[in-house]
Amino acid sequence: MGSTFDSPRATFQAIKAPPASSRNSLGSISTLNSFQLPASAAQESSTNLDFNTNFDLSVPQFNASTPLPYALRDSQRRFALFLEPSKKSNFYCSIENFNDKVFRELGPNQAQNYAPHISIIDSIVLNRSDDWENRWSAVQDLRDGVEDTIRDLAPQMQCPMFQGLGVVDKPEKALVIGLKSSDSYNELVRRLNRLMYDKHRVRVELRPMNRLQLAYDRNHPLNDHKLRHLQQIATETVAVDDLVLQRVPFDIVLYEVMLESQVTGVRHQMAELGRWRVVDGNRKTPGINSTNFFMPVSIVDTVKMMLGRWKLHSGKKHLHKEWKTVDTRLQSKLVTAS
Repeated sequence: MGSTFDSPRATFQAIKAPPASSRNSLGSISTLNSFQLPASAAQESSTNLDFNTNFDLSVPQFNASTPLPYALRDSQRRFALFLEPSKKSNFYCSIENFNDKVFRELGPNQAQNYAPHISIIDSIVLNRSDDWENRWSAVQDLRDGVEDTIRDLAPQMQCPMFQGLGVVDKPEKALVIGLKSSDSYNELVRRLNRLMYDKHRVRVELRPMNRLQLAYDRNHPLNDHKLRHLQQIATETVAVDDLVLQRVPFDIVLYEVMLESQVTGVRHQMAELGRWRVVDGNRKTPGINSTNFFMPVSIVDTVKMMLGRWKLHSGKKHLHKEWKTVDTRLQSKLVTAS
Protein backbone atom coordinates (compact mmCIF):
# COMPACT_ATOMS: atom_id res chain seq x y z
CA MET A 1 0.00 0.00 0.00
CA GLY A 2 1.74 3.17 1.13
CA SER A 3 5.43 3.45 1.82
CA THR A 4 7.00 2.49 5.12
CA PHE A 5 8.74 5.11 7.20
CA ASP A 6 12.32 4.93 8.44
CA SER A 7 11.30 6.96 11.47
CA PRO A 8 8.13 8.57 12.82
CA ARG A 9 10.00 11.83 12.32
CA ALA A 10 11.18 12.75 8.83
CA THR A 11 12.91 15.83 7.50
CA PHE A 12 10.32 18.12 5.94
CA GLN A 13 10.99 21.02 3.58
CA ALA A 14 8.26 23.62 3.72
CA ILE A 15 7.40 26.93 2.15
CA LYS A 16 8.87 29.97 3.86
CA ALA A 17 6.63 32.89 4.68
CA PRO A 18 5.98 35.00 1.58
CA PRO A 19 6.58 38.76 1.59
CA ALA A 20 4.09 40.94 3.43
CA SER A 21 2.64 42.10 0.13
CA SER A 22 1.47 38.57 -0.69
CA ARG A 23 0.31 37.39 2.71
CA ASN A 24 -3.33 37.61 1.73
CA SER A 25 -2.99 34.47 -0.35
CA LEU A 26 -1.70 30.95 0.08
CA GLY A 27 -0.75 30.85 -3.58
CA SER A 28 2.68 32.45 -3.12
CA ILE A 29 5.76 30.26 -3.12
CA SER A 30 9.37 30.90 -2.23
CA THR A 31 12.52 29.10 -1.19
CA LEU A 32 12.50 26.01 1.03
CA ASN A 33 13.67 25.52 4.59
CA SER A 34 13.68 22.48 6.88
CA PHE A 35 11.79 21.53 10.02
CA GLN A 36 10.59 18.31 11.62
CA LEU A 37 7.30 16.62 10.84
CA PRO A 38 5.37 15.74 14.00
CA ALA A 39 5.53 12.16 15.11
CA SER A 40 2.69 10.23 15.04
CA ALA A 41 -12.81 22.34 -8.41
CA ALA A 42 -14.34 20.39 -10.69
CA GLN A 43 -12.84 17.62 -12.77
CA GLU A 44 -11.57 18.63 -16.21
CA SER A 45 -12.58 16.78 -19.37
CA SER A 46 -10.32 13.91 -20.41
CA THR A 47 -10.57 15.12 -23.98
CA ASN A 48 -8.04 17.83 -23.12
CA LEU A 49 -5.29 15.32 -22.33
CA ASP A 50 -2.14 15.51 -24.45
CA PHE A 51 -1.43 11.95 -25.55
CA ASN A 52 1.63 13.02 -27.53
CA THR A 53 3.68 13.38 -24.34
CA ASN A 54 6.15 10.53 -23.95
CA PHE A 55 5.29 9.18 -20.49
CA ASP A 56 7.00 6.10 -19.07
CA LEU A 57 4.23 3.59 -18.35
CA SER A 58 6.50 0.59 -17.92
CA VAL A 59 4.97 -2.57 -16.47
CA PRO A 60 7.06 -4.69 -14.05
CA GLN A 61 7.81 -8.25 -15.13
CA PHE A 62 6.00 -11.00 -13.22
CA ASN A 63 7.67 -14.13 -11.95
CA ALA A 64 6.17 -17.18 -13.61
CA SER A 65 5.77 -18.84 -10.20
CA THR A 66 3.72 -15.93 -8.79
CA PRO A 67 0.05 -16.89 -8.43
CA LEU A 68 -2.49 -14.82 -10.33
CA PRO A 69 -4.50 -12.31 -8.22
CA TYR A 70 -7.77 -14.26 -8.37
CA ALA A 71 -5.99 -17.49 -7.36
CA LEU A 72 -4.20 -15.75 -4.49
CA ARG A 73 -7.44 -14.22 -3.19
CA ASP A 74 -8.88 -17.72 -2.75
CA SER A 75 -6.47 -18.28 0.16
CA GLN A 76 -5.71 -14.76 1.45
CA ARG A 77 -7.15 -11.26 1.17
CA ARG A 78 -5.61 -7.86 1.81
CA PHE A 79 -7.21 -4.80 3.41
CA ALA A 80 -6.44 -1.13 3.94
CA LEU A 81 -7.79 1.43 6.40
CA PHE A 82 -7.72 5.06 5.25
CA LEU A 83 -8.70 8.44 6.61
CA GLU A 84 -10.16 10.17 3.55
CA PRO A 85 -11.43 13.69 2.94
CA SER A 86 -15.05 13.58 1.83
CA LYS A 87 -15.34 13.10 -1.92
CA LYS A 88 -17.80 16.02 -2.06
CA SER A 89 -15.44 18.41 -0.26
CA ASN A 90 -13.63 21.24 -2.00
CA PHE A 91 -10.35 19.92 -0.56
CA TYR A 92 -10.78 16.47 -2.15
CA CYS A 93 -11.77 17.94 -5.52
CA SER A 94 -8.78 20.31 -5.46
CA ILE A 95 -6.37 17.36 -5.03
CA GLU A 96 -8.01 15.52 -7.91
CA ASN A 97 -7.68 18.70 -9.98
CA PHE A 98 -4.00 18.82 -8.98
CA ASN A 99 -3.56 15.22 -10.16
CA ASP A 100 -5.12 16.06 -13.53
CA LYS A 101 -2.81 19.04 -14.05
CA VAL A 102 0.26 17.05 -13.02
CA PHE A 103 -0.65 14.18 -15.36
CA ARG A 104 -0.95 16.54 -18.31
CA GLU A 105 2.15 18.61 -17.60
CA LEU A 106 4.60 16.21 -15.92
CA GLY A 107 3.19 12.75 -16.47
CA PRO A 108 1.97 10.11 -14.00
CA ASN A 109 3.38 9.30 -10.57
CA GLN A 110 2.51 6.63 -8.04
CA ALA A 111 0.45 8.92 -5.79
CA GLN A 112 -2.12 8.94 -8.60
CA ASN A 113 -2.66 5.21 -8.08
CA TYR A 114 -4.72 6.09 -4.99
CA ALA A 115 -7.55 8.45 -4.19
CA PRO A 116 -6.48 11.23 -1.76
CA HIS A 117 -6.05 9.62 1.66
CA ILE A 118 -4.02 9.28 4.85
CA SER A 119 -3.02 5.71 5.69
CA ILE A 120 -4.05 4.68 9.21
CA ILE A 121 -2.46 1.20 9.14
CA ASP A 122 -0.12 -0.83 7.00
CA SER A 123 -2.11 -3.15 4.76
CA ILE A 124 -3.34 -6.21 6.63
CA VAL A 125 -3.44 -9.71 5.11
CA LEU A 126 -6.04 -12.21 6.35
CA ASN A 127 -5.74 -15.92 5.56
CA ARG A 128 -8.61 -18.28 4.90
CA SER A 129 -9.68 -20.38 7.88
CA ASP A 130 -9.59 -24.17 7.78
CA ASP A 131 -13.25 -24.19 8.81
CA TRP A 132 -14.91 -23.89 5.39
CA GLU A 133 -18.23 -22.54 6.66
CA ASN A 134 -16.43 -19.77 8.59
CA ARG A 135 -13.44 -19.45 6.30
CA TRP A 136 -13.62 -15.64 6.16
CA SER A 137 -14.85 -14.90 9.66
CA ALA A 138 -11.70 -12.81 10.18
CA VAL A 139 -12.93 -10.36 7.54
CA GLN A 140 -16.24 -9.87 9.35
CA ASP A 141 -14.41 -9.52 12.68
CA LEU A 142 -12.18 -6.84 11.17
CA ARG A 143 -15.12 -4.85 9.81
CA ASP A 144 -17.13 -5.19 13.02
CA GLY A 145 -14.09 -4.23 15.08
CA VAL A 146 -13.53 -1.07 13.03
CA GLU A 147 -17.21 -0.10 13.26
CA ASP A 148 -17.53 -0.73 17.00
CA THR A 149 -14.30 1.10 17.83
CA ILE A 150 -15.21 4.11 15.68
CA ARG A 151 -18.61 4.29 17.35
CA ASP A 152 -16.82 4.57 20.68
CA LEU A 153 -14.01 6.94 19.64
CA ALA A 154 -15.68 9.14 16.99
CA PRO A 155 -16.46 12.01 19.43
CA GLN A 156 -12.72 12.31 20.14
CA MET A 157 -11.57 12.20 16.52
CA GLN A 158 -10.53 15.51 15.05
CA CYS A 159 -9.48 16.92 11.69
CA PRO A 160 -5.70 16.45 11.19
CA MET A 161 -3.84 19.71 11.77
CA PHE A 162 -2.06 21.26 8.79
CA GLN A 163 1.73 21.48 9.26
CA GLY A 164 2.94 22.62 5.85
CA LEU A 165 3.10 21.86 2.14
CA GLY A 166 6.51 20.79 0.89
CA VAL A 167 9.07 18.11 0.05
CA VAL A 168 10.34 15.18 2.12
CA ASP A 169 13.44 13.12 1.31
CA LYS A 170 12.57 9.84 3.09
CA PRO A 171 11.66 7.11 2.44
CA GLU A 172 11.71 8.62 -1.08
CA LYS A 173 11.53 12.16 -2.39
CA ALA A 174 7.90 13.20 -2.35
CA LEU A 175 5.60 16.19 -2.27
CA VAL A 176 3.36 15.94 0.78
CA ILE A 177 0.95 17.84 2.99
CA GLY A 178 2.42 17.58 6.49
CA LEU A 179 -0.13 16.74 9.20
CA LYS A 180 -0.49 16.14 12.91
CA SER A 181 -3.22 13.69 13.95
CA SER A 182 -4.88 13.20 17.32
CA ASP A 183 -4.14 10.17 19.50
CA SER A 184 -7.69 8.86 19.02
CA TYR A 185 -6.59 7.32 15.70
CA ASN A 186 -3.70 5.58 17.49
CA GLU A 187 -6.18 4.23 20.02
CA LEU A 188 -8.32 2.89 17.17
CA VAL A 189 -5.34 0.90 15.86
CA ARG A 190 -4.37 -0.33 19.34
CA ARG A 191 -7.85 -1.73 19.93
CA LEU A 192 -7.98 -3.33 16.48
CA ASN A 193 -4.59 -4.91 17.11
CA ARG A 194 -5.74 -6.47 20.38
CA LEU A 195 -8.93 -7.77 18.77
CA MET A 196 -7.34 -9.25 15.65
CA TYR A 197 -4.35 -10.73 17.46
CA ASP A 198 -6.46 -12.36 20.17
CA LYS A 199 -8.86 -13.93 17.63
CA HIS A 200 -6.71 -14.54 14.57
CA ARG A 201 -3.07 -13.93 15.54
CA VAL A 202 -2.90 -11.07 13.03
CA ARG A 203 -1.10 -7.84 13.90
CA VAL A 204 -2.37 -4.42 12.82
CA GLU A 205 0.54 -1.99 12.41
CA LEU A 206 0.03 1.73 12.97
CA ARG A 207 1.17 4.29 10.38
CA PRO A 208 2.51 7.67 11.55
CA MET A 209 -0.41 9.54 9.89
CA ASN A 210 1.82 12.60 9.49
CA ARG A 211 1.36 13.20 5.77
CA LEU A 212 -0.97 13.11 2.80
CA GLN A 213 1.03 12.11 -0.28
CA LEU A 214 0.58 14.37 -3.30
CA ALA A 215 3.34 13.04 -5.59
CA TYR A 216 6.04 10.34 -5.38
CA ASP A 217 7.54 7.60 -7.55
CA ARG A 218 9.70 4.77 -6.23
CA ASN A 219 10.44 3.35 -9.67
CA HIS A 220 11.57 6.66 -11.18
CA PRO A 221 12.45 9.05 -8.30
CA LEU A 222 11.35 12.64 -8.77
CA ASN A 223 14.20 15.11 -9.30
CA ASP A 224 14.45 18.50 -7.59
CA HIS A 225 13.35 20.44 -10.66
CA LYS A 226 10.18 18.37 -11.04
CA LEU A 227 9.47 18.62 -7.31
CA ARG A 228 9.70 22.42 -7.44
CA HIS A 229 7.27 22.43 -10.36
CA LEU A 230 4.93 20.06 -8.51
CA GLN A 231 5.08 22.25 -5.42
CA GLN A 232 4.16 25.33 -7.42
CA ILE A 233 1.17 23.55 -9.01
CA ALA A 234 0.04 22.31 -5.58
CA THR A 235 0.31 25.77 -4.03
CA GLU A 236 -1.86 27.19 -6.81
CA THR A 237 -4.37 24.32 -6.86
CA VAL A 238 -4.80 22.49 -3.52
CA ALA A 239 -7.29 24.11 -1.12
CA VAL A 240 -5.06 23.89 1.96
CA ASP A 241 -6.89 26.84 3.55
CA ASP A 242 -9.90 24.53 4.09
CA LEU A 243 -7.61 22.14 5.96
CA VAL A 244 -6.03 24.96 7.99
CA LEU A 245 -9.47 26.17 9.08
CA GLN A 246 -10.60 22.55 9.67
CA ARG A 247 -13.50 22.78 7.23
CA VAL A 248 -12.81 19.39 5.64
CA PRO A 249 -15.13 16.44 6.47
CA PHE A 250 -13.21 13.17 6.91
CA ASP A 251 -14.31 9.53 6.67
CA ILE A 252 -12.60 6.38 7.86
CA VAL A 253 -12.85 3.84 5.04
CA LEU A 254 -12.12 0.11 5.10
CA TYR A 255 -11.09 -1.26 1.70
CA GLU A 256 -10.29 -4.66 0.33
CA VAL A 257 -7.47 -4.47 -2.20
CA MET A 258 -8.81 -6.40 -5.15
CA LEU A 259 -6.13 -5.73 -7.76
CA GLU A 260 -3.05 -3.52 -7.56
CA SER A 261 -2.39 -1.64 -10.76
CA GLN A 262 1.02 -2.31 -12.31
CA VAL A 263 0.82 0.88 -14.39
CA THR A 264 1.93 4.16 -12.83
CA GLY A 265 -0.95 6.61 -12.62
CA VAL A 266 -3.73 4.01 -12.99
CA ARG A 267 -5.88 3.54 -9.88
CA HIS A 268 -5.75 0.32 -7.88
CA GLN A 269 -9.01 -1.64 -7.79
CA MET A 270 -10.35 -1.51 -4.24
CA ALA A 271 -13.70 -2.64 -2.85
CA GLU A 272 -15.20 -0.45 -0.13
CA LEU A 273 -16.35 -2.55 2.84
CA GLY A 274 -17.37 0.31 5.11
CA ARG A 275 -17.28 4.10 5.37
CA TRP A 276 -17.79 6.06 8.59
CA ARG A 277 -17.95 9.87 8.94
CA VAL A 278 -15.73 10.87 11.89
CA VAL A 279 -15.13 14.60 11.23
CA ASP A 280 -18.03 16.78 10.09
CA GLY A 281 -15.82 19.66 8.88
CA ASN A 282 -18.02 22.38 10.41
CA ARG A 283 -15.32 23.90 12.56
CA LYS A 284 -14.46 27.32 11.16
CA THR A 285 -11.59 28.57 13.32
CA PRO A 286 -9.08 26.23 15.03
CA GLY A 287 -8.56 26.95 18.70
CA ILE A 288 -11.72 29.06 19.15
CA ASN A 289 -14.87 27.52 20.56
CA SER A 290 -17.96 28.93 18.87
CA THR A 291 -19.77 28.96 22.24
CA ASN A 292 -17.37 31.58 23.60
CA PHE A 293 -19.78 34.37 22.64
CA PHE A 294 -18.69 36.46 25.63
CA MET A 295 -15.19 37.11 24.27
CA PRO A 296 -14.62 40.77 23.37
CA VAL A 297 -14.73 41.39 19.62
CA SER A 298 -11.28 42.97 19.73
CA ILE A 299 -9.78 39.72 21.08
CA VAL A 300 -11.50 37.59 18.44
CA ASP A 301 -10.25 39.94 15.70
CA THR A 302 -6.67 39.67 17.01
CA VAL A 303 -6.82 35.86 17.00
CA LYS A 304 -8.24 35.81 13.46
CA MET A 305 -5.46 38.09 12.25
CA MET A 306 -2.80 35.83 13.75
CA LEU A 307 -4.48 32.74 12.25
CA GLY A 308 -4.14 34.38 8.85
CA ARG A 309 -0.43 34.81 9.48
CA TRP A 310 -0.20 31.25 10.85
CA LYS A 311 -1.40 29.83 7.52
CA LEU A 312 1.57 31.35 5.74
CA HIS A 313 4.30 30.11 8.08
CA SER A 314 5.84 26.77 8.96
CA GLY A 315 8.20 25.70 11.73
CA LYS A 316 7.50 25.14 15.39
CA LYS A 317 9.96 27.78 16.65
CA HIS A 318 8.43 30.50 14.53
CA LEU A 319 4.90 29.50 15.51
CA HIS A 320 5.88 29.55 19.18
CA LYS A 321 7.12 33.13 18.86
CA GLU A 322 4.00 34.18 16.96
CA TRP A 323 1.61 32.73 19.52
CA LYS A 324 3.67 34.15 22.39
CA THR A 325 3.06 37.57 20.85
CA VAL A 326 -0.66 36.78 20.51
CA ASP A 327 -0.83 35.73 24.17
CA THR A 328 0.72 39.03 25.26
CA ARG A 329 -1.76 41.01 23.16
CA LEU A 330 -4.72 39.03 24.46
CA GLN A 331 -3.68 39.56 28.06
CA SER A 332 -3.41 43.31 27.58
CA LYS A 333 -6.83 43.44 25.87
CA LEU A 334 -8.43 41.37 28.61
CA VAL A 335 -7.13 43.81 31.22
CA THR A 336 -8.49 46.72 29.17
CA ALA A 337 -11.85 44.98 28.67
CA SER A 338 -12.24 44.31 32.38
